[in-house]
Amino acid sequence: MFILQTNSMNMKNLIPILFIISLFGVACNHTKNDAATSNTVIVCGKITNPTSKKITFAYSDGFNIIKDSAILDSTGSFRFVKQIAHECLYKFKHGKEFSNIYLRGGDSLYFTLNTDSFDESLIYQGKGAEMNNFLANEIRLWEMESAKEDAFNELSKDSFVIAENGLRAETEKRLSDFYEANKANVSEAFLKIEKQVILLNWACSYGTYPSFHYYATDEKADLGDDYDNYINELDLNDTSLIGLDELEAFLQTYLMRYENDLNTNDPDLAANPAKMTEKLFNRALEVFKDKQLKNYALSVLLKDKISQSGTAGLESVMQTYSNECSSALYKKVITDEYNKWKTIEKGAVAPLFSYQDINGKQVSLSDFKGKYVYIDVWASWCGPCKREIPYMKTLEEEFKNKNIVFMQVSLDDNKTDWETMVKEKQLGGIQLWAGGWASTISKDYIINSIPRFILIDKEGKIIDSNAPRPSGEISKVLSRLDKIAS
Repeated sequence: MFILQTNSMNMKNLIPILFIISLFGVACNHTKNDAATSNTVIVCGKITNPTSKKITFAYSDGFNIIKDSAILDSTGSFRFVKQIAHECLYKFKHGKEFSNIYLRGGDSLYFTLNTDSFDESLIYQGKGAEMNNFLANEIRLWEMESAKEDAFNELSKDSFVIAENGLRAETEKRLSDFYEANKANVSEAFLKIEKQVILLNWACSYGTYPSFHYYATDEKADLGDDYDNYINELDLNDTSLIGLDELEAFLQTYLMRYENDLNTNDPDLAANPAKMTEKLFNRALEVFKDKQLKNYALSVLLKDKISQSGTAGLESVMQTYSNECSSALYKKVITDEYNKWKTIEKGAVAPLFSYQDINGKQVSLSDFKGKYVYIDVWASWCGPCKREIPYMKTLEEEFKNKNIVFMQVSLDDNKTDWETMVKEKQLGGIQLWAGGWASTISKDYIINSIPRFILIDKEGKIIDSNAPRPSGEISKVLSRLDKIAS
């Protein structure tokens, strides 16, 4: 997320100026010859309790991610110099932790952090510090308020609208107060992007409310005009938003909502992913007029649909995309994604894997040749995964003694967490532990989110690499399988 800060205090009021000068002299080794120029930014810092020997800085302009890194010395200090064409949001990563950092030509930043309390300890000094302390502080606020937003999804429609609009107003006031107190040190570009990001986050919350509300309460909800009217407040021709997580999330949410509306009006579309994708394409072409944003929106849409529904029937959609998208880079990314998913389309040989079961026995997918296999890739920390457990048990009972194996493969990093959940929930079927996202099954089946369900035939070939969930239509699918009763 692109983040703000509420604390607008100038660090120079807290730390003597001579100390700041000496601190930069030691950590950054600044001289008159290497001071930041109008198109150069210097970032120095010190990391206490480092978990890696380097710090990585990354910038995204859509599907192109540009990475640079700096090496930490024996004291945890580093120095990073970067020429930039325009000011923008970067992400820096150290070990498994990351945060946002706003880089502007001419700025010289110094920050300190302790990995024992990464977000809480992050503090910036120097030119450009005001904006970045704003970002760091808003991350802390967001982490504290995320539970509040989760609770909003349990509210009725009217209460949700009041709560969500109130949260937006609070965020906008924080931004306004910060800018008024720091005008001399805050760029117009930063302010413009932040205003749009607040709107994008608000729009995403509106867009996900119906599904999250149903997940939390089992009750259907529709925001109606309150949802449909919000898009008028967004500037969907602002190319500076390309590459922000919030824009991608908004695109996914907006098109998901439109897809749900189409399914409601024409239920047969759900069984025709290619036709649905064509309709979503047409919608995106209507909404996005700017060429760069259109390229990005179409690419995000197609990448998501390939990961959700596979490649079957998308030949004409790929041709339309090739005609409409003018970005060679985006085309390459989508073509590569398409070709990658072709390797696990219907009829392809299912990639093999072998993991320990709950009793410590090594179990391989190949052990079940001659039987259908329905695989659930999950984790103990995954709420939607756990929601499927009762439905999975019902499915196992329905097809008990049939020619099918039910297998659940955990991506838990911690083996004990997996073992505890299996025993507490009394999970049946074949229970395997893959040991995290870097596992073979994740890579070979292109698993980027869970739960994920996979259906394999008796010959070890893929029927569906993104099969319906136990709570969905999978029972009907299994009932139609040839000789499942034998």
